Amino acid sequence: MLAAYCTQPGCFDLRNVARPTPGAGDVLVKVRSCGVCGSDLHFFHGGFPPPAVCPGHEISGEVTEVGAEVQHVRAGDRVAIEPLVSCRECSYCRTGDYQLCRQLRINGTMIDGGFAEYLCTPGYTVFRLPDAVDDEVGALTEPLAVAVHAARLGTIRLGDRVLVLGGGTIGLLSVAAARAAGAQEV
Repeated sequence: MLAAYCTQPGCFDLRNVARPTPGAGDVLVKVRSCGVCGSDLHFFHGGFPPPAVCPGHEISGEVTEVGAEVQHVRAGDRVAIEPLVSCRECSYCRTGDYQLCRQLRINGTMIDGGFAEYLCTPGYTVFRLPDAVDDEVGALTEPLAVAVHAARLGTIRLGDRVLVLGGGTIGLLSVAAARAAGAQEV
């Protein structure tokens, strides 16, 4: 399969690599859409050192294979992928704060991401997309989650005035999240 790697600032290398094989708890996804996040741009422009793995963490695609332990999706399902892969056993993971897991790995920065034809990921990181949500919108699930989290942290209440700085993907989704949370003026 083909996968893109940011080898140095300003340079992507397209490589032919082995297609991953799912384990018992994994899902193999044919990537249909992968957003370009600000962090990916930082890698490309030299603001952060490029990762040693294939970038991309805003991913949607089609399930092509499932491991024997995966029950909630099957081949042919369209899915969005949460890019956080945790141990699922530590106290943080057991209490729902898996983003604090000391063994946390993130697609596209620590483990291979979605700038590839296929991605193998634990089954618990994939979520079926409704038919009404196309692949490009499905890839916006991760930045939308960031915006919704920000709206919750900001404790937006009905009638509030909210200021969003920045008109990129997360900024625009933050406007939508603030309105959905009840902000009168954004």
